[in-house]
Amino acid sequence: MLETSGNSQRLNAADVLRRYKDEELPEFCEIPLHDVNQAGNFGDRPIHVASIRGSLDEIAALVHGGADVDATGERATRRYTTHLLKVMSL
Repeated sequence: MLETSGNSQRLNAADVLRRYKDEELPEFCEIPLHDVNQAGNFGDRPIHVASIRGSLDEIAALVHGGADVDATGERATRRYTTHLLKVMSL
């Protein structure tokens, strides 16, 4: 299911990275997370996590923040990210 927060205030990439660290996701546990294209502990990048979560707000923020939508992740999640970008028309 694709989700948007419905907030009138728009997320930016720094907000998403901070959210992922605050949530203590295993992907980014015990590593600094300051770059939208940083690979995590298992090979996924923030754009992959946002895609797997189905969060359009997070995807948009990361794309606008310079995320590499062609990067492959732990499970080759690039295809899912590409599909979501088409749905979002980004």
